[in-house]
Amino acid sequence: MTWEVVRQAGAVVDGERFILQHTARRKGQEQSVGVVVSDQALYEVADDSAEVRRWDFREIHSVHKLEKNLVRVFLISVSAHGKVSKEKVSVKGWGAGETASNFLIPRDFICATTDEKDELFSVMRTNLVDTWQAHLECEIESIPPTEYYQNHLFLTKRNRKGKLQIRFVVLTDKKMYNFEARMVGRRIEPQKCKRVTTYADDPQAFSITVDTKSAERKQVKSSVTYLVDNKHERTLFIREVKRLYFQAEGTELEQEETTSKPPKKHVCYPRMNCLIGSRTQHRDRK
Repeated sequence: MTWEVVRQAGAVVDGERFILQHTARRKGQEQSVGVVVSDQALYEVADDSAEVRRWDFREIHSVHKLEKNLVRVFLISVSAHGKVSKEKVSVKGWGAGETASNFLIPRDFICATTDEKDELFSVMRTNLVDTWQAHLECEIESIPPTEYYQNHLFLTKRNRKGKLQIRFVVLTDKKMYNFEARMVGRRIEPQKCKRVTTYADDPQAFSITVDTKSAERKQVKSSVTYLVDNKHERTLFIREVKRLYFQAEGTELEQEETTSKPPKKHVCYPRMNCLIGSRTQHRDRK
């Protein structure tokens, strides 16, 4: 596909609708690039080249709006990503002795104006949410159509034998899901959450205590610890967990802060996908 095909916003090619086209600069470079967003992917092309680079939204971890008209996109490394499907969602070798953040590639675009930055971020965020909603609901068939995707965390878990295992945590408007590498999901009922713990000396970490008692398991509670990029993102994620709990129980989820160090049970990508409140919640379903 050439730049001439994708450069016009509003064009439809093979069912793919092109929504937005801007000119931007890559951070640290003077040369301008064309940035195009469709309902399926992000495109980039140098002004003096006919070659187009394309990233499907399932290859994009998150998008962030920063200072100085900067939009930062985190791509999932192709070498780690693998084929996104029900059988294999990602990650050959993910967590094998390396931190999960090694598989994220930042790509920065500096827009000409603040309005263009806001527009690029908003369009990308909306389409990213819609893509993950459709992927989880229709392709993976892991969340029911009555629930709406909110955000997700990629993480690795160190098991009892010290080996690292892939995990993928999804928050919908009603439930929390913990997936393994091949998208075998375990639904976590919000009412099973008993406590959220934050750590005074570590603004990136928090733990959720979950009631795991069952006929097969004698253990009553287990604590799962997550790491996010900063205190703000931690606050956003905890807010969503507490919202789910209040929706289920009608009371506030207990929250405490401790001066002790967090257990290093889970280590996640440095950024969660902060996509709360998108239009996905309100779109009509067929």
